[in-house]
Amino acid sequence: MVTRRRLLGLAAASMAVARAMAAALLVAVVVVAAPVPSLAAASDEALAEAQRRVAANPRDPQALRALGDAFEVKGQPLDARTAYLKALEIDPGLVEAREGLARVLAQAGDNAGALAEQRRVANLRPGDAEARFLLGVMALRAGQTEQAIAAWKETVQIQPDHVSALNDMGMALLDLGRPAEAIGPLEKAIAAAPNLVPARTNLAYAYLRTGRPADAIKQYRQVLDLNPEDPDANRNLGVAYLQTKQPQEAIPLLRQAVRLRPTPEAIRDLGVALLEVKRADEAELVLKMAVDALPDWGAAHVDLGRAQLARGELEAARASLQKGVALDPKDAEGHLALGRVYARQKEYAQAWRQAREAEKLGHPGAKELLGELARVSREPGRAEPAAPATKAKPDAR
Repeated sequence: MVTRRRLLGLAAASMAVARAMAAALLVAVVVVAAPVPSLAAASDEALAEAQRRVAANPRDPQALRALGDAFEVKGQPLDARTAYLKALEIDPGLVEAREGLARVLAQAGDNAGALAEQRRVANLRPGDAEARFLLGVMALRAGQTEQAIAAWKETVQIQPDHVSALNDMGMALLDLGRPAEAIGPLEKAIAAAPNLVPARTNLAYAYLRTGRPADAIKQYRQVLDLNPEDPDANRNLGVAYLQTKQPQEAIPLLRQAVRLRPTPEAIRDLGVALLEVKRADEAELVLKMAVDALPDWGAAHVDLGRAQLARGELEAARASLQKGVALDPKDAEGHLALGRVYARQKEYAQAWRQAREAEKLGHPGAKELLGELARVSREPGRAEPAAPATKAKPDAR
């Protein structure tokens, strides 16, 4: 599975949003960072000045808002929240205080509260693209993906080249299983920011999901041109070549991915590529590493079994494949390979059973195996066809 990337807060003026990647193909974690750029230079003196202003006029909402900002920059979100709430008690329309409150609520993990506050900010600033964008961020954090997409659509209506909104909208659509819809905003993101690696990565994934592997490979190549040492880009391009039946092209990319970040997934991809070019000995060694790293990963056991079958290690292949299909009963490749092992061991009843399971799961190679079995055995439970009746000859007279 290829890795996708989310980019949030690239152009944020009122809030900084950091992004992090999760290794498995694929999920980005959004982390809200406290300080806004205009407050980055806040110091102990700034906090002391804000405290003096509030002491002089405890009912001054702007002074309370400034105090909240100063606490936020100093890394004291609870104190910041208290100051923002006091400011809003006095002036509910003070949008800067609501923005700050949304930020500190998000930091505290109160995603529903942060979303509610950011929605109020967006309503107070109807033409502000950044307010709409951050509304999408908060909606996504609260698990409201459709609301996030709607907010980002409104963002780009106000600011058509808002690359963060375009990329994150595409990512959200990919997460919802709607890759065809994701292509448009991702292409616009790249048009606005050609060096935006996350958008190119996501667009390549969308192309793969919509049957456009050549376009996907082009995007992954451009990502690698921007950063040759990117482990995800190397692996993603290698997987794209595998999916387009170009394993020889995939191998050096996957070796590089494993060197840069030796995840079980990248190791398994390399093993599969080696197996595709008939290098079963090396493939077996590599796939054993993947199985050792993730013992409960059915696909890795299946691929190891395929490599062992290619080497003629029937008992080892049988054990690996049995383990693989036990862990993942819907692995058609595993059932087909296990059927071939049983056929070579002349256990035809088992071979028929596995071939039929592969056929049921839609494997295109099942028909060939069933034909081979029909030439050497009869399928259990199926009667022999009745012999044609012969016409009796009349008695000679």
